[in-house]
Amino acid sequence: MMLNAPFFEYHLLFEVVPFFVLYFTEPVSMNILRSRCFGVKRFAPALFSIIVLVGTLSGCGTKTYEERLETTSAYYDYIDRLNQNLGPQFSETGVSMRVPKQFVLVPAPPKRPRKPVKPNPAAGGAVAEQATEPEEIKDPRQPDYIDVELPGLIGAWKADLETVGGAGGSTQSAAHPGHIYLLSNYEYWRTFKTERATINPVEFHDEVMKRLTGAFNIVIEKRARGTATDRINKWFTETVPQKKDERFAPKKEITTITLVPSAEQEQEGFQREYQVYLFANGDIKIALIYALPRNVSTGEDLLDRILFSLQTLNVSAEKPGGASNKTAAPSGAPAKSGPGF
Repeated sequence: MMLNAPFFEYHLLFEVVPFFVLYFTEPVSMNILRSRCFGVKRFAPALFSIIVLVGTLSGCGTKTYEERLETTSAYYDYIDRLNQNLGPQFSETGVSMRVPKQFVLVPAPPKRPRKPVKPNPAAGGAVAEQATEPEEIKDPRQPDYIDVELPGLIGAWKADLETVGGAGGSTQSAAHPGHIYLLSNYEYWRTFKTERATINPVEFHDEVMKRLTGAFNIVIEKRARGTATDRINKWFTETVPQKKDERFAPKKEITTITLVPSAEQEQEGFQREYQVYLFANGDIKIALIYALPRNVSTGEDLLDRILFSLQTLNVSAEKPGGASNKTAAPSGAPAKSGPGF
């Protein structure tokens, strides 16, 4: 049983110690008490030793208590910082995360019902084929300002972001739309190695990068490696969380690169950059794309909020029912950077 240090020290200092002080220093007022204490005086040295020992133990208890108090305070500070910077949690097909709070979730289109299974008369009424996937419809969450279709789109967010500077050297601020796209290879495992397969889920990161670099006409150097402040068309490994938050969030290494198309390729009158984050847990791979106007105001706190958001990213390694798990990689493995990933 662990001592409650502050409670115990109170009784030790204000009740037990004063009793012994009075007992051995006040000859008159304690005379009657001495006669009825069953020879307490004979045990005074032992009792004094007990007091010293308990005082030492209570000191250890105080240290443990203070450490736990500091940890609890730091944890609630961590939760408070997350709530101040991030929106509500999003969860879909085993992927969950919180994005910067200024971004609003774009609703997903309703799924059409699966096509009914029809018997094959030529086969004596036997089922010709299993139930097919829901009929595809145009997803309004797909970007309409670049000529690319993002594969495996499971979540999209939008925000009006304040920017500084403009065309012709203008210093005026303006609001431009920013977007977040969350992609996953989860659904592609359903059709893996079947006639309906469209994308190899094992090569999902390759497919995402091929589509983006093709749309932007960007060639990435095979061995290009960037830094925390210079990752334009260069690979970099982002490690989260920050050291002070390591007690409260699991460590993740996320491969990232920033793509910047030429101004001529933009269709809305301002230039964007595309911050791409790649991560894998086993055979489940995700890509997170921040399509942001360049020169976003520091008042948006996006640098810190993106790092906070990455801390909340959680990817389940479980594939959809019926998919093979023979190729599973170690849990929480970061995506490999560079060609081939």
